[in-house]
Amino acid sequence: MSSYLVYICQAVNNRAGLERYWQEAPAVYPKNIDVLAGYGLFEVLDADQDERVEGVVIAEFPPFEQTVEWFNSDAYVQCRKHREANEFLGMLVESGVA
Repeated sequence: MSSYLVYICQAVNNRAGLERYWQEAPAVYPKNIDVLAGYGLFEVLDADQDERVEGVVIAEFPPFEQTVEWFNSDAYVQCRKHREANEFLGMLVESGVA
């Protein structure tokens, strides 16, 4: 069963770090992911007026447990340090309906 990684970029405070992350991250991504949306056109439909969104990424990943293991792997932990100064809301969602 797939899982979906959803990231909402709320603020870019370190553009150079984010660009470095974009360069290095593909090398440590699992091989069987599918980016469904990446920083394309979006509209915030239901949020507080002060909610800030600069971009959205949605990607289909392997099963939930495998994705959590990858996210916490040494290689990805080191890679994602490049984007830490920026503000994101990230979540992993298992496919299906509860």
